[in-house]
Amino acid sequence: MTWIVTSFLLGGCGFFKKEEQPESEKQAIQVVGEVTSVHAEQGFLLFRRYGPGQLLTGGVLSTRSLDGRRAAHLELSPEKLGRFYAADFAKEENLPRKGDVVVLSKIPNRALNEAFEQAGEDL
Repeated sequence: MTWIVTSFLLGGCGFFKKEEQPESEKQAIQVVGEVTSVHAEQGFLLFRRYGPGQLLTGGVLSTRSLDGRRAAHLELSPEKLGRFYAADFAKEENLPRKGDVVVLSKIPNRALNEAFEQAGEDL
């Protein structure tokens, strides 16, 4: 009797497995860099990109504090030097700080991502 109950419980664990998320949903939020300096008076910051590749491939760029309490929306500037990028932020928002992470949040809807890319190219 104990063997039947044990085999049922162990076999039932498979019912609670979560389905794997598609690759597009897994990459909805991606840490792309770290703030290296903040120039609050001028409203821009410099950050170092993590890893190789194109930085902005659709979505919204922002900073997040390590504790998650502060966030600021970023507008990527055309200036860059190697792995270092410049980005503007609104002075009225929470000020980013050195050490904050730079996050790329992709919108799940592909059409909206394309609209963001086109809007960025028009600037």
